[in-house]
Amino acid sequence: MNGDLHLAGCYFLRLVALSQIAKHYLIRRLVDSLLENEERIESCVDTERNVAFHRLAGAWADTLEAEAMAEFVEKG
Repeated sequence: MNGDLHLAGCYFLRLVALSQIAKHYLIRRLVDSLLENEERIESCVDTERNVAFHRLAGAWADTLEAEAMAEFVEKG
């Protein structure tokens, strides 16, 4: 990560000379990149939770109580 910050600092010195339009374009691209990364991270976390839930919920799959527990957990 420190390497990334150093690289960003080096590039910043070059970016200062860009036009306002080029800077706005770059900002937009960086924001879009951040949002895409956040969506991927959230998707991975949700998938991991679902896998863990189904793996653990299977322990009670044969009882009627299991369905009630599953509904309770899904509703939060």
